[in-house]
Amino acid sequence: MVNEAPGPINFTMFLTLFGEKLTGTDPEEVDELFRDAPIKNGRFDYVEFTRMLKHGTKDKDDTN
Repeated sequence: MVNEAPGPINFTMFLTLFGEKLTGTDPEEVDELFRDAPIKNGRFDYVEFTRMLKHGTKDKDDTN
């Protein structure tokens, strides 16, 4: 998804690309996507979420 951007990604571009990916998805797929979303103290950490999209999630056993 990130590689599809025409240039640097700002938050608006991120939402646009993300919205295009969600077109035609069902609610269960959306729930699955946000299951591991980094939400701390009631705030969505979009920097960490972007890292997760680009590099995958950290395993619980991963210490790095």
